[in-house]
This record gives sequence, structure tokens and C-alpha cells, in this order.
Amino acid sequence: MRKLLLAASLLCVTPATAAVTITALPVGPLVEDHTDLFDVAQGTTVTGSTGGYSGFYGEDAFGAVHPSSPEPGHFVFNDFIYPWQSQYLSFQTAAPVLISGFNLYLGSDNSGLREFDTIELIASVDNVTFVSLASTTIAGPTYLTAYGSTGIRVQATFADGTYQYFRLNAHDRAGFIGGRILEFDAIAQGAAAAPEPLTWATMLVGFGFVGSAMRRRAAYRPTAPA
Repeated sequence: MRKLLLAASLLCVTPATAAVTITALPVGPLVEDHTDLFDVAQGTTVTGSTGGYSGFYGEDAFGAVHPSSPEPGHFVFNDFIYPWQSQYLSFQTAAPVLISGFNLYLGSDNSGLREFDTIELIASVDNVTFVSLASTTIAGPTYLTAYGSTGIRVQATFADGTYQYFRLNAHDRAGFIGGRILEFDAIAQGAAAAPEPLTWATMLVGFGFVGSAMRRRAAYRPTAPA
């Protein structure tokens, strides 16, 4: 039993602390980025969530636009989640991607209720062992600017890492009222790449030199002194 508990505790590992900044921004001119590695246009798929409010789709947080959605391009979590529970949105990219941060754009409404007070992004390369990439508390006064046509951007930067499976955990500030995501973008240089052909050629030449040297050393066997 002790071994099982230890194994379970290793399923989520916390790396070095990420740098997180929260800034206010006008929602109106917000231009969605459909080239980032979290976008559905790049092959990202939503694999699970606590559910969307009537007519909302999780893919809308990643650049999809469902015409039947009440707010095409936005995702609003379902209401009626108990105050001690967290909302979650799980997704995976088409292939492992190298990322160093994210931009999470959030919006409330005129009532100021569709807000989060904490968010966390965890990730994995094998869908078994997850690491916490970034987490933060969103203070009340900061989010007060998010009513109506104004939102906030939660920007996190952390050490480069390659992942394919992700889960955003978010806690609603007001119990039973789901928060709103305007856009969720990755900060990355590009997909995790295989070695270029020139790199492979250089590696093979290096292996050849090492193998040749080992053969010469094996062939030279000095006789023991009499």
C-alpha cells in the first residue's frame, strides 16, 4: 500500500516557479491568434471538461468558432459547480510541442460574476505524469476591470519544456457561476523537432570516428614484459 501511495504522489510534479503577470486589456480589438500551438487550426483537440454553459464549446477557447454558440469564439464554463470544486478543461496537441509559456485571456460580464480567482496549467508528455507549469491567484481588485468590454490577460512564462497533454484547472470566484475564457494561446518557438539531416550526418560521422578508434585500440595489444 505504501508503494502504491508513493507511485500516486509522483503523478504530478511541481517544477520551478513560473513568472506570472496579469494585465487589463480591451476585449473589443482583441485579435485571436490562430497560429499558436494551442490552436485547433494546428491540430489541438479538447479531450474533456466540467462542461460548457448551454451552447458553448471547449474548442472555442482555442480558436474554433461555432456559429451556433451564443458568443462565437468564447468559452463559458457550466454553472452549478460546487464552490469547493474546480472547473477543468483538458486538451492535447497533435504532436509534442515545445512551449515556454502561455497567454490566457479572460473576460467577465456586466454582473462581474463569470470570473476565476485561481488558475493552474498542468502538462504531460505521456498523459501519465503531469507537471504544474504555472498557477496564480487572481485578486479581486485586478479582476474588477474585467466587466463588460474589458478583460484581463494572464501571462505565464516558465522553463522550456516539451508536452502534448494539458489540463487547465480554474476555480470560479462566485460559486455556481462558470468563468469565461476568451482565448488561450501558447508561447513557443515551435514544435519539438527531430534532428535536421545535417545534424544526423554529423552524428554518424562522429560515430564512425569513435568506432574506428575503438577498433584500432583493440587491434593494438602490447605484449607483457618478460
